[in-house]
Amino acid sequence: MTDLNETFLETYSCLENDLKQGKEAPKINGSLELNEIHEALLVFQPRDIHTDVSSKEQHIQNLLGAIRNEPTNRLDPIVVWWSGSMWYVLDGHHRLAAYREFAKEKELMKVMIPVKAFNGSLVQAMGEATRLNSKDKLAMTKDDKSNRAWKFVALRAEGLSKGSISKVCKVSTATVGRMRKKLREVQQYHPDDWHEVALEMTWAEAIDYPHKEKSYDDDWQRAQAKDWAKRLSTTFGRKLIAQPEVFIDALGMYSQKLLRDVTEYLQYSVDDLEEFDF
Repeated sequence: MTDLNETFLETYSCLENDLKQGKEAPKINGSLELNEIHEALLVFQPRDIHTDVSSKEQHIQNLLGAIRNEPTNRLDPIVVWWSGSMWYVLDGHHRLAAYREFAKEKELMKVMIPVKAFNGSLVQAMGEATRLNSKDKLAMTKDDKSNRAWKFVALRAEGLSKGSISKVCKVSTATVGRMRKKLREVQQYHPDDWHEVALEMTWAEAIDYPHKEKSYDDDWQRAQAKDWAKRLSTTFGRKLIAQPEVFIDALGMYSQKLLRDVTEYLQYSVDDLEEFDF
């Protein structure tokens, strides 16, 4: 379940329903076939999946090299969780990507990889995914930790005290307290859909909530667009032009709301052009 068209809440709700209606976890003997392992990045990947892409790609290549050099072609076990219908990665997303690269490189139809199963609720699985920090993982940034803590606060999940969120996400209890206070503000402004609104925010966005209305003229917008275009060019060169479908996928990973807004804006732009009779 790695659907770029889903939001965090949609993915979380799907997993929650899957767990309620699903089957008992099958017995495994310390390994699973590569294709049996799935990802729900929005829920179980505590690091921001769209930042520092080059470092992550290099990390995967380093892991791939380690797989090639290991006599058994195996790394440390990937931690997985049973949703009721399939196995999901809690810890080892980069190792999984490296195994996929290895299987593709060797043209292997079947690859058995070492795994370790985690038993617990969905929220506990989220907590375990956040807590784990093995030698094969990239460190979580400060923003990653804050955003994950905000997700736990916004979920209002039972059994997650201020202290437990602080411990799992490595943020202060004072920060968790501020998050709870901010969540009450969101609930006041959105009494009916506060859950969805809060979960779509990053902690930085929540801090700035409710957003103050600002007035931007056309000159400001054009200057800002030029600046962003320059940054895109510096970072990606002509890659975005050569592979627009990858850019769209990346945009969806960055923010589903932004992708929807851009799609809507482009649709309106096309409609406006069609109104002219040349």
